[in-house]
Amino acid sequence: MATNLSLNHLARYRSRWSFFSDLLRSSDEGDDVELEFPAADDTHETLAASERWELVEQALQSLPTPQRVPPVLHHFEGLRYEEIAEKLGVSIGKVKMDIFRGREALRRKLHLKLKESELDNL
Repeated sequence: MATNLSLNHLARYRSRWSFFSDLLRSSDEGDDVELEFPAADDTHETLAASERWELVEQALQSLPTPQRVPPVLHHFEGLRYEEIAEKLGVSIGKVKMDIFRGREALRRKLHLKLKESELDNL
């Protein structure tokens, strides 16, 4: 029964599959010609975004825990101030202050890192 179900599934969905051998097209002379896949237009932008994300992550890791945890929980985990306060066992005012201080420290660190990378590129 399992074999029949597998064979039926394969027959039904075979058109969705493609293998590397299927990516070759035959030329008029019978030779296989590889298909070329052009690079995405936004490759440079994607690379720049990943470099920026790496800078942000490095800067975040260098922050002290009270300045790092609340902003990460708020901005990346999407938690509200009340939820963060409950999780950390602190007041909402402290959460707000830690998020503010974390943002400011992160902004300063990123500003310095960007200046350093600009100087390295000169």
